[in-house]
Order: sequence, then structure tokens, then C-alpha cells
Amino acid sequence: MTAVVSRALAAFAIALGAWLPAFGQTFTGAMSGTWWDASRSGEGQLITFETLGTRNVATLAFFTYTADGRATWHFGNVDYTPGATSLSIPLITGEGPRFGSGYNSGDFRTSPAGTATLEFVSCTQMRMRHSAMPDVTLQLTRLVGPLVGAACGAAAPTGAVTAFAGQLSGGWFNAGRNGEGQFVMFESTAASSSVFLAYFTYTADGRPSWLVGNALFATGARSVVIPLITGSGARFGSAFRATDVTTAPSGSITLEFQDCGNLRFTYTGTQPLTVGMTRLVGPLNGIACTDSTGPSATDTALRFLLTQNGLTGNARAGRTLPSIDDPLPQLGKLLFFSKALSSARDTACASCHHPALGGSDALAVSIGSGAVSADVLGPGRRLAGPARVGRNANSFFNSGLFDAGLFWDSRIESLSKISGRNGSGSGIRTPDSPLSVADPAAGPNLPAAQSRFPVVGAAEMLGNGFPGITSDAAIRNHLAARIGSYGTGAGQLPASTWLARFRTALGSPSGSAEQLITFDQIMNAIAEYERSATFVESAFARYVRGDNGAMTEQAKQGALLFYRPVASGGANCVQCHRGDFMTNEQHHALGFPQVGPGMGDGANAVDDFGRGRQTNLADDRYRYRTPSLLNVEVTAPYGHAGSYATIEEAVAHYFTPDASSQAVVNGRTWCRIAPFDSDPGCNATQASVTANSQAAIAKLRADQAANAATSMPVLDPTRFGSSAIGDLSAFLRTLTDPCLKDRSCYGKWIPRPDEAPDGLQLNATDSSGRPF
Repeated sequence: MTAVVSRALAAFAIALGAWLPAFGQTFTGAMSGTWWDASRSGEGQLITFETLGTRNVATLAFFTYTADGRATWHFGNVDYTPGATSLSIPLITGEGPRFGSGYNSGDFRTSPAGTATLEFVSCTQMRMRHSAMPDVTLQLTRLVGPLVGAACGAAAPTGAVTAFAGQLSGGWFNAGRNGEGQFVMFESTAASSSVFLAYFTYTADGRPSWLVGNALFATGARSVVIPLITGSGARFGSAFRATDVTTAPSGSITLEFQDCGNLRFTYTGTQPLTVGMTRLVGPLNGIACTDSTGPSATDTALRFLLTQNGLTGNARAGRTLPSIDDPLPQLGKLLFFSKALSSARDTACASCHHPALGGSDALAVSIGSGAVSADVLGPGRRLAGPARVGRNANSFFNSGLFDAGLFWDSRIESLSKISGRNGSGSGIRTPDSPLSVADPAAGPNLPAAQSRFPVVGAAEMLGNGFPGITSDAAIRNHLAARIGSYGTGAGQLPASTWLARFRTALGSPSGSAEQLITFDQIMNAIAEYERSATFVESAFARYVRGDNGAMTEQAKQGALLFYRPVASGGANCVQCHRGDFMTNEQHHALGFPQVGPGMGDGANAVDDFGRGRQTNLADDRYRYRTPSLLNVEVTAPYGHAGSYATIEEAVAHYFTPDASSQAVVNGRTWCRIAPFDSDPGCNATQASVTANSQAAIAKLRADQAANAATSMPVLDPTRFGSSAIGDLSAFLRTLTDPCLKDRSCYGKWIPRPDEAPDGLQLNATDSSGRPF
């Protein structure tokens, strides 16, 4: 446990105490922050000096341990008079409520936890005594450093607060969740600024607990992801030993600035949770926090459109999604990166869907089995044989948010399409069952059903397959038997620790390989890993939730184009990209160029009939499922065949589809996009690309003429200014979760080499050998 990730607690309903006699003024708002006794690493104190009207209030939150080594907290506050040098703070602890979305303030019960005496020594030192540990005096020093921009003795900061700053430090809570709270401190060292967050809450069985963490942030930051831990093992009071402290990851919090009186956090962990916070007490003593001016005319116009379209800024609202720290997603992560699931042991799920590549592969169309270098991913990946995948790889990120179907043609399809269910609670049709007929082996949700099929695709993971094992069911069972080293797969793979990993994840310490390592269990573990990879905390989401500073003016202008109807001067992108998830999950013809090997359709056998492949209806040809636009910035190239290399090129297609498609075909620009750039015969495919792309454009125009209300909007490019494409592209880039640009954040979804159960883990590199 690092020193900084050793201090914190949080707040509740405020019960303010009595006045103390006046001495020379000492305690000030600038002394608010994280404190600790350096000999007791693993516990700490959050101390604030705030104001409530004319009152001065000192608050102490002490995160510590019970006599039997469980995490607990003590909390209290007291009014004080200017000049006080010693404060006596009555403390409580709590119990009863359950952590997460089911939190009920009515369950909150308090009990006395003693009294803390806080003594001023200097601006960087205090002493603390606790009535429940009379033989211990804590010598407190700052854990990090002074508040950002508000150090002791310095002039109070002035000007509007528009981003994270020391003035925001203090106790915070949500009035609807009385009994728990957060302390948030924005502190500095000589070289950096950091935020420390302590969340005082409860366990699943109602016992007090704490989650603490810290993260660096840059000047001007309005959002930051804070990894959290909790602790156990140490004992309260004189029995405390820092060496007894054991920490465990406990998810993460995305903290967002809104204004001086409002912060917001989204917890990603065992129970995803989004909570708005207001100050528990008030501004720091002597350190005012002043908000900036109100919304601009652009903000007013845009917020009207967002309200009209029902946006909330929370794409995962109402869903139960796993945390990557949970045992089953952890097993799924190892399976997702295991080449043991491919026949030739050269391909993993992550070969085409890597977190470092936006959950995809940075290729126009994927290269699965048969790569020249199995562990090389990205634009440098090359194919040794002819079996190239026919379509662009969908990102697996946010797969837990789809309710209708997966893949470009929705060949994994929920029969009920119930909102918020991810396909659960109804039948799921797959390629193993007829259209509109549920596959009894599909599994509990859409990602589980999807995970059954790459392993039986020759161009994806099956390669040349297994001699004598031909049916899809037999192949899946054989792959499980290989990993478990039983039955038909006994001894076919190197020795491994897979059985121990399955036992841990499934909570079955004595289960046999035959019982635990089945393809259904593999499928479910991979699905839970995929469902844990939910990245929706974008700048645009923060804007929707009220942060006017989260987007640039150019991006806001792009958003106006995105949401305005064509008749009002907009592009009406929202016709298909609806809601917080930004997709209607329906199938539409867009006329994107048909490049690459296709799916074996048409007279030339290199066409792709899209949804028509599933329905066998000519009217569904060249229609593809509307993708979510969340994180679109990191998933290039674009389109079902990856025919556009940049966001700007893809956006331009919607203004001038005929000309844009023709430019790709005539200029052979797809031959410059990986992996086509390494295909010496790419230019020879121009005739078929021309014919198939013209057919796709013809279908687009036919749909627009037949039903303008449900097809791609018809735009007159002469009615838009020269900045339209740039503005829309700027807006699309605000849909990226910042976690996906931070290896330390998205790296939680990539196993370390030392986590490998065997020698078949994909530890991917780029073509220069740099690890992802």
C-alpha cells in the first residue's frame, strides 16, 4: 500500500456540536486535507475546517480497523471558535445500509465511537488522541501536501473555479444517501497535483467499510479516474501494526467537476453507481469558491436538443454489470487472451479485439488464424494464408449495453429486445438456429451467445480445425477438454494452472476439470469479461450531466449539427444514433464502399449482403446494424469493411455518399489501409469493388426514396458551411472515455505476462516489438 493510498474516510448527515472557548486563531481552511501518522501506514485521517453560514465547523473522518481486523470508520464534527488550539470531537460509526444502488438511508444506525482530541501544532502538524486508545498519541503530518492553490500562509485564491482546485476540497455527500459520504482533497507536491478520495460506506452485509484512492490530475482537468482499494488485517489502537495491513482492489471512481457546490462520481466495481454530491458542510474557512458565469447561447440551444432527445449522460443506467475485479471476469480475461482456444494455438479473442486498440484491431478487416507473427497486432499484422475475415471487427467494449443484437448483421439476436436486459430473459437466435428461433445453447445474454462462434470460424480461430472433429458442438467441447486436459483433449496442451483458476472463479475448490472446465463456463466467463469493459464516461456525457466546460465550442457546434433536423440546418445524425448509447440497434443502408474479400455473396462471390444474409430478403441487402458511436475515435478504420481510414472521411460520406464512395473506388484508397496495404493483388480487385459499391449506393438511394424517415438523411452539402465536417468530427471525439487513452486505466483489462495460466497467453506487441 503506497503512502498516498493510505488515508481517508467519508461523511454522513451533519450533527454539529458545541462552541469552544477562543484562543489565538490557528485552525484554518488551508489546513484541510489528508493527514496521517507515518508510523501507521494503512490508516489515516481526513480533516476539514469549513464554514456553515456564520459557523466554523471542524470535521474528522478516521479510516481504521476493528479489533478483529475489518475496515471501519469513525466520523464526527464540532463547531469551533477562531483562535481554538484544541478541539474535542465526538465520534460515531454506522451500520445497516448496503453498498450500491440498493442503498437505503432508512437502514442507517449510528453508535458512539469515542471522542477525538485534535491539537494544533503548526500548519503541517497536528496531534490526535482518541478516547478508545488512551495510550496512543498520533503525530499527524500531511499525507500529500498543501491544497492546490491554497497553501497555508498564502493569499486566498481568487477568480472563478472552472476545474479541479484546492477550493473544492472538503466533505461531500448525497442527501438521498444519508449515512455515507465522501471526502475529496485536491493537494499538491512540488511537481504534481493529486486528488485523494475517501468513500465511507458499507459492505454488502451492512458493516461499515471504506474505499480510498488517489490519482494525479493536470491543470484544467474536470474529470479524473481514481483507482480504489480497501484494507483489512490491522487492529485498532495500540495493537495496530502497519505490517498487518492487507489491501485489495475495490473498483474505481470517475470524479467530475460540475461547479463549486456540485461534484459527481461514477463508481465502477461490484455494483456500478452514479451519484451527485453536494458539500456536507460548506466552503473552506477563509477559502472561497466562486463559480464561473452561466451557459452560452450555444449551450442553451444544445441543451434544448439534448432534453428533447431524452439524454441523461449515463448510458449504463439501470443495468447490472460486472466489475473487472470480480472473479468471473478475471477468469474471462485470461480466456480472452488465451491462444489455447484456437486450433493452431496461434489466435486469441484479443487478437482481433484488444483493449489497447479500442477493443478492435486497427485493421480494415481482421486477420485471425494464420498470421505471419501470431503476437503482432495492429496495422503491422500480416496474413500468411488466404483466410482473411470478411468484415471490420466490432469493438467488444460496451457489449453489455446492446439489447437487440451483435455483429454487423445481428446474427446474434435477442428475440424480445427488452431494453436494459442485454438479451437476457428471452430467447437468443444464433447462426446455430433458424431465423427468429431461439438457440437453446445461446447462454444467458448476447455476449455469451456471441462468444460461441469465433472458435468455430475458420478465418477467425479454427484455422484448419481438428481431424475427425467436425461439428461445431464437438469442436467447442474439444477445446474445453484441451484446456482441462481430459477426454479428447487430455495431454494436448502444455501443463497449466487452468483448473485452479476455474476453481477460484467458480467458487468450487474441489471441482474436477470435467465439472468446471466446460465450454459453457468458458463462454460465460468471457462474456462477463466483455460486459465488464464498459467505457461511457466521456466528455460529452459530462456535458449532458451539466458540465458546460466539458466540450469545446467547435464540438458543441458539431453536436448542434448532430441533433438538429435537416429542415433546421442539421444533419439529423440522431435519427439512427439515438439515446445515451447512440444507436437504435436497427439495420440501415449507408452505401459505404464494399471492399475486401466480402462474405461470399453476389455473382463475384466477394460481395456482402449484410442483414440480408440472415433474413434472405433482397430488401435487407447492404443494410448493417447501426454501431454505437461511443469511443468511435479509437476504433478506426470505419465501416463494415473498414473502407474509410479517418473520422473525417467517414463523416464526409454522409454529406456526399456517391462522391465519397467513388473517390475510394477510383483512387483505390482502401489499398492504403492495413491489411490491404500488404496485399500485392489489392489493385486487381477494383472491378468487383466498383460493382459492389455501386450496388450499395443504389440500395441507399432506393431506401431514401422509399422511406426518408427511417433511412440515412439526405443532406445538401451546399447548405452547410466549410467547417461542418470538422465540427461533427470534433463532437465525435468527445464521445471517448478518457480511460481508453490511459494505459494505466484500460490496462486492467489486459493480463500481465506473469498472470498466464500456461505458455499460450497472447502478450501482444506492435510490428516494432513494443508491448501493448
